[in-house]
Order: sequence, then C-alpha cells, then structure tokens
Amino acid sequence: MRNKAGSATRKAILHVCESIEGNRLGTQLPSIKQLSKDADVSLQTMWKAVQILKEKGLIESSYAKRLLLRPHARENANAVASMFAESDRGVVPRNLMVWEQVAADIKQAVLTGVYTPDVPLPSLKELRNIYHVSFVTLKKALESLRAEGMLCRYAKTYAVVPVGTAHKLSRIVFSTISLKYRRLTLGTFTEEFVRSLENECASARVKLEHVLLLRENENLVLINNRQEECSFPDDDSILGYVILVCYSPDEGYQRIFRAVSHCRKPVAVLDIVGGWRLPQYLQRKNVRLFSAATSGQCGSLVARYLLQAGHAKAAYISPYHQAQWSKERFRAVNETFETAGLTNAVGLFCYENPPVIDSFYQNIVNENVCYEKLLDSYRQWRTGAPAYYRGMLDTWFERTLPENILSRIEFDHTTRALLDRVMKESGATAWIAANDRVALIALSYLKEKGARVPEDISVIGFDDTLGALNNSLTSFSFNMREAMHLIFNFIVNTRSFDHRSGARAIEVGGKIIERATVKTR
Repeated sequence: MRNKAGSATRKAILHVCESIEGNRLGTQLPSIKQLSKDADVSLQTMWKAVQILKEKGLIESSYAKRLLLRPHARENANAVASMFAESDRGVVPRNLMVWEQVAADIKQAVLTGVYTPDVPLPSLKELRNIYHVSFVTLKKALESLRAEGMLCRYAKTYAVVPVGTAHKLSRIVFSTISLKYRRLTLGTFTEEFVRSLENECASARVKLEHVLLLRENENLVLINNRQEECSFPDDDSILGYVILVCYSPDEGYQRIFRAVSHCRKPVAVLDIVGGWRLPQYLQRKNVRLFSAATSGQCGSLVARYLLQAGHAKAAYISPYHQAQWSKERFRAVNETFETAGLTNAVGLFCYENPPVIDSFYQNIVNENVCYEKLLDSYRQWRTGAPAYYRGMLDTWFERTLPENILSRIEFDHTTRALLDRVMKESGATAWIAANDRVALIALSYLKEKGARVPEDISVIGFDDTLGALNNSLTSFSFNMREAMHLIFNFIVNTRSFDHRSGARAIEVGGKIIERATVKTR
C-alpha cells in the first residue's frame, strides 16, 4: 500500500530497506529496538515502519517475535524504497479506498515478479493475512485485477494471466543502432539487457523482433532479423517498442524516435550512456525514458561501501571519461567522500584528450605495421590452404583478430599508462575502476608490481561481468534483469505506471556484489 507515511516513518522504512538490500543479514533482521537506534528514530516510529513493511510482504515475525525476511524480500526492497523515496520528494498519491490500495499492492507484486504466471497466488486466507483486510475487501481487489485482465480464477484462488495467451502472434519491436554490421552486435554489458528482454518475451509467449538502424555508405538503412531492408513495423500485432540508446546523441536515434512517434503503441527508451532526453514530439503518456548505469547513484553506493570499509583515500580510474556516465559516477563518488568530511580524497585519473574507444579498431586496420605483416603472412599461407579453412580464417584475421584481440591489447596498453600515474601519484588504498574491464587490467597490473589485493590496495569495478565473477572481483551490479522486467511490464501494462513524473527517467537501482578484492581496514 502506498501509505501517507510521515517523514520520520519514511526515514525508518528506507533504513530497513537499505539493510535488507545490504545482503549481510542472512534471513533475520535486528530487533525493532536496534533498528530504531540505527535509524535514529523513536521506537514507536520504527514499529510503525515494520508494520508497513510487513504489509508490503518484505518481512514477517517468527514465533519468538524475531523479524525475518520473506521470500524475494531483497529483490523487492528497492521497489518499496522507491515508493517512499518518491513520497519524500513530495509526490503524494491520491487517497485510495482500502480495496484499491490492496489491488495496487498486488499489481506491483505481479510487475516485480513476486507473483508469476507459472505459480498460483497464495490462498485467499493467506492473502488476507498478508494484506490484513477482510475477505470482502480482498475479493473486490482481486476481481478488479481480473477485470483488467491481469488475474484469472484458478481453483480456489487466482493466478497471473500470461501475456500473449489471447494474442499468440503479439510482438515487441526492439531497435537500436548498429555501427558496423548488418546484424545485432552488443558488448558484454548490453548483451544481458537484450537476453533478459528475450527471456521476458519467451515467458509471455510474445515474439521479439529486431529492427536495427545501420549506417551504409553514409546512408541510414533499417534492417530486420533476417538482415533485410525494411520499414518500421506498425500493425495491430505490435504491443510496443523498446529502443536501446547505447551511443552518444546521434541523428540515427532521432530517425528511430520519429518513426515510433507516429505509432500509438507504448514506447520504452533505455538510456545506458547518459545525457539523453525524450524529444518534445515523443513526450506522451505511453512513452517513458528508463536509465541504467547513467546516474551517480551507483557511485554514491560504492563510495559509502568503501568509507564503511575504512578507506579514506581513493582513486577513480576511467579511460572513458568523455562519456557522461563516467563523469556522473566520479562526481557522486567525490561528493560522498566530501560529505563524510574527506575533501580532495578522491583522485581522478583519466586522459586529458580521451581516445574514442572504437578508434582502436580503425587504428589497427589502417596503421598497425605488426598487423599488416601478420596479415601478409596469412595471405601467403592461405594460397595453399584447403578452401574450407579459408572462409573461417579470413573472417578471423580480417575482423575478429583486429576487433576483439588486437584492439583489446591496444586498450590494455593505453590503460596501463593511467595505472602508472595512479601508482605514483594517488597514495590511494582503494582503486575505483570505471568498469570491470579496467578493474581486471588493474588486478593484473598490481600483481605484476608485487602489490597485494586487497591487503595493500582494494579494487572495485562496475557491471558485474563474467570476468568479475571468474576473478573474484567485487563489482557493482546494475540489476539488468530487473530493468528489462520493468520495461517489459511497462509495455504490456502501461496504465499501471505513474505518469506524473513526465519526461524524468526511471532508474532501476543496483547493488554491490562482494567478492575478494575489497578489504576492511
């Protein structure tokens, strides 16, 4: 329920949600007395906050009156905190009837994945205990959601209706820009977004169709899944559009925006570079801007984490500092340290004239003498090689080698020049890398220099990639699955979203994944 909580109660709720998200408490929370002391609120205020969070389904009381986490509590704590954080900024929901509040709670539980199509809802008796309402009130709330098409009757309870059962040919169109090839090419970070969207569509039996905008001979061309030129789809089978913005402001995106502006279906724009705003002609109720990894929120959380671990001096290392997201990340880290009374405690290490990362590939192809010699040797060898060798090896030498291997070597070499400066000038006990790729280079560099991680220097990255997992790197996860889950549910159930925030971006919060590269000092 979206309660009209007072400022003290909201403070208490946000403290408990933060404790739940911290992932350090196992399945049991501290006592109400301890929580009130930690949050600096009265015992009565914390008791009220706990009752609200019980209604939200995050916590429950054991027979010994201990506070325990309910299933999915950590996953849903961020969504609950966001509700009360919005209220804290003055966005107060209208007065609702009790059954409307219960219906809104159940709807949010569906949208955040607490209730899923493959498992029936709890029994009516259990639902009454969860939401603390009468049978009549609960029944009215459930029937209102059944009328919306979100729930259906199932045995003696209800179940979530899978999207697409009535329209098996329903489609969602995914669109972005491809700079090089007539196919979708994604980095490690963006790949998980697309995979998560594919999984959401597959679960709901909705087809996901790709429409890429490709630059060919200075022209902009639309390409579909079959790598054929096409127009932008707009028919009754389309549920909505998801546009991934993964490059700085570009005229290509304006073309995509103008194409969907003529369609009346929901449009979700996901910004992962920062600095994007919805154009005026696209600002309508069923168009929303989402952002991931672009604000300073992640930087603030990482800075707080390091401060709590006893680090008073840090270095922020970014070869990407021409990007808005890197600047926001550093700003938030620096401000958090300053708020803690540590001025000039975060050193910024970046290039005065940052290189364009994609330029490494072009430099290798056009100017790298070693690559040219290697390519000449291969061309001489291939004249006597079997034909079935040539096809795959031609692609490997002409594309994979310079793009995926030599470019990485060039990038690593350039980044190490920054790390030399950090080692000489910073005196930092914690290195904050702009992403996991830089953090992994830092781990290798420190090992070569004989510095111990984390005993001498702690290292933390962003993105929580597979490389971070394989190297036990502590990293910030942007919770990409939740982002795509939220976007998917916006497309299929637009009316359930709050439209009062206008063009302001909706950002999905993330969390720090603790591994072995940060030490408490």
